[in-house]
Amino acid sequence: MTYDEALDRLKPHLDFSNFPQDHSRFCADKKAELGYVKVDTGEQVIHAILAEKKKSYQLYTDCNTDSVADLAKLMRHNKKKGCPKRTAKKISDRDILSLKMKPGIVKVEFKKLQTKRHMISMVSSTKAISNSFDDSSFYRTCGLCNIPFSCSLPNIEICTSLECKMNQLLIRIWSRLEQ
Repeated sequence: MTYDEALDRLKPHLDFSNFPQDHSRFCADKKAELGYVKVDTGEQVIHAILAEKKKSYQLYTDCNTDSVADLAKLMRHNKKKGCPKRTAKKISDRDILSLKMKPGIVKVEFKKLQTKRHMISMVSSTKAISNSFDDSSFYRTCGLCNIPFSCSLPNIEICTSLECKMNQLLIRIWSRLEQ
């Protein structure tokens, strides 16, 4: 299935407000409506994602191509909740991949202007943007797959997915390439 076919099939459930306004799919009707999934990357196709937890991920996109010959040519978009974009760009893939291999915390330091009672000051901040101990979601034994909140299937917490095992292998390979 191509990217366009997937968007056609899922159209009733998607928010297309992130597409450029001159794009044929652009529609602001469902913007910020509960129950619709926003297509965050707009017309750009996601070829790889490296996510540590909710609202904390790297997306690798390439504008509307069906195949990617060189991973280095992918565009990297960072999203780290509570962290300025410029600071998030300084985080390396190796830092994130290390969390999948060995428990730990990735912190970033940044400076920001802050106002309080008409006083402007420069504040130096340190923020933990990712960690291996995120307990706000329910994960299977692999630590990568989520369990749906209302799921009551027996042994759902045990991950036996071959795809997950392949992803763990790819993480190990990717982390070696990043060194």
